[in-house]
Amino acid sequence: MIRPLFEIGISRYVPVILLATLTLGACTAEDPADPQVPRPVKVETVVAQPQQGPQLLGTVRTQRRVDLSFEISGVLDQLLVRPGQEVRKGAVLAQLDRQPAQLKLTQAKAKLQAQKALVVQNQQLLERSQRLLADGSLAKKDVEQAQSQYQSAVAERDIDEASVKLAQREYTLTQLTAPFDGRVVSYTVEPHTQIGAAQTAVQLVASGHQDVVVQVPVDQARGLVIGSDAVGMEGSQHTTPLMLKLRSLSPEAKAGLVQEAKFELISPNVQLVDGTTLMLQLAPSSTTAAITLPLQAFKGTPSPQGAEVFIYEPQFRRVVRREVQLAGLQGSRLIVRAGLLPGEQVVTAGAAFLTDRQEVTLFKSSNSSGTE
Repeated sequence: MIRPLFEIGISRYVPVILLATLTLGACTAEDPADPQVPRPVKVETVVAQPQQGPQLLGTVRTQRRVDLSFEISGVLDQLLVRPGQEVRKGAVLAQLDRQPAQLKLTQAKAKLQAQKALVVQNQQLLERSQRLLADGSLAKKDVEQAQSQYQSAVAERDIDEASVKLAQREYTLTQLTAPFDGRVVSYTVEPHTQIGAAQTAVQLVASGHQDVVVQVPVDQARGLVIGSDAVGMEGSQHTTPLMLKLRSLSPEAKAGLVQEAKFELISPNVQLVDGTTLMLQLAPSSTTAAITLPLQAFKGTPSPQGAEVFIYEPQFRRVVRREVQLAGLQGSRLIVRAGLLPGEQVVTAGAAFLTDRQEVTLFKSSNSSGTE
């Protein structure tokens, strides 16, 4: 009784079981893969353009800049200038206590006057001795002694005269004067303090000619000659370029890396503040046209030996890898010396993820001047 019922129940569900089996089989079958989507890339059309010189930062410095100090030590009595003050040549900037020098000068002058009187006295004695010798009233040795005393007095007078000049000079040196027309930058001493000889008291810069001091990499300095032109920009304060000309170039490289160059500011009626930073655009070392690419156009890290880029082939809608040779840096772009032709299209975005002969689609194009 039980078996027939069981068989009847199973037979009723056979269609359902078959349908479920077919459905599961359909679900486990592999779906066909979607076709690979080409990677979008940005390209730049290669254009040969005139080269630009390197850009460097420089600092404005007045050509004549001095640290003034007293040649003698003493107590600073007066400080007569303030930072930023314009002064004329010969103007007194600071003064020491002059009393010690004044007393020394007075003493030297008094001694000189006494010695001059002694010279006159010995001269009169010598002349009298010579007359007595001529009359036969005086021995020759007495005349010689008078002559010796006179010569000693004259020599002592000369020494005293030199002492007066030294004392006068020391008295003069108690005043610190401007050696040229200029502007006070700062002072480093205060009144009523003891200062030593050669201790900087006042910093002074001359009015007029200014330099822009630049640290130039050795490889870029090779193309510089005295008289080379450069253009400087001071940011928003000067909308017009500032014209400069190379005045000097250090023959020695600091740490073997950079050479100090001084460019004279030749733009008329321009006076910059010392310490101002300028961006200098140097003249290009070559007048031939150059091909440049942005750094992101290169696969991996570019080296002096060369680098790799991807060239877009529009007829195949793919990119191919190519080695190029580099020649230096122009602004934020690298100069390509060999390996590219004008008109070719180079990938400038997405190169790091590409492979040789990979299919791509264009995102946006531009030319190698950097304009889209």
